[in-house]
Amino acid sequence: MTNRYELAEHLYSLGFSVLPLSDQKTPVVKWKLLQTQRCSPADLVEWFQDRGFRPGIITGELSGVVVVDCDDADDTERVKAAGAPSPTQQQTRRGRHYVYRHPGSDTRNRRSVGGRAVAVRGDGGYVVAYDDDGVKTAGKEFNIIERGIFSNYQAAIGQSGATGYKQSNACAYADSFSSFPIQRMPNISLQP
Repeated sequence: MTNRYELAEHLYSLGFSVLPLSDQKTPVVKWKLLQTQRCSPADLVEWFQDRGFRPGIITGELSGVVVVDCDDADDTERVKAAGAPSPTQQQTRRGRHYVYRHPGSDTRNRRSVGGRAVAVRGDGGYVVAYDDDGVKTAGKEFNIIERGIFSNYQAAIGQSGATGYKQSNACAYADSFSSFPIQRMPNISLQP
């Protein structure tokens, strides 16, 4: 995992309003003011370097984003099939975030859309800022060749959709948030 302070500082440099979260994904400070005014660089140091909190992004007009948060694979596929592609996406532990530009008008939060596990995070909302593809890799081994025949791609988040996968298999690496992630080969083992 990348340093939480480095991630928060990078998000701040991109113009996002950054929020400190507990490991349970809940705000650790009163954050009403952060919906209309960004924190200070000193806050970043205190929250993320000194205290090690997890960074979140406050959605809405100040940060300029609205996030559609899908909590499972089925609803992720439904949003994808609806034909509203987002060039900025983030694999989460259970689904996917689709990030859109804020429209400049009131955009309310919604816990579900049409009774589905799809939430909208707009004005007054927040999302966890993930520092990687958001894919748990322990126990997720995959074969590239089976019985001498190619059977699987190594895919990073930007490639998973093109290869027909529902999620990345975490095959990208960047040494920092200011570097573009490159395709990488994860640990490979040969089996009889």
